[in-house]
Amino acid sequence: MLPVYLGIYFIFMAFIWWMFLVAKVHFFKFKEYSKYIYPATKFVMLSLVILTILGWIFIFNISSNTKTIKTVEETATNDVY
Repeated sequence: MLPVYLGIYFIFMAFIWWMFLVAKVHFFKFKEYSKYIYPATKFVMLSLVILTILGWIFIFNISSNTKTIKTVEETATNDVY
């Protein structure tokens, strides 16, 4: 299931980063109109980097939490006579 999670997350984050890069191009085009554009794009980039890293960590934690099933040979039994 890990490749499915990674694929979905990769496509989602690629779309989000693509929208950010389009916004960054517009920032360079219209940077003289507002002094708040530069701090806002820095904040958005920092939050995207943090969300991307946390997403990868969460996906690997979800996929590694598989339950193990013990067989009859592995279980401890107490025989009462």
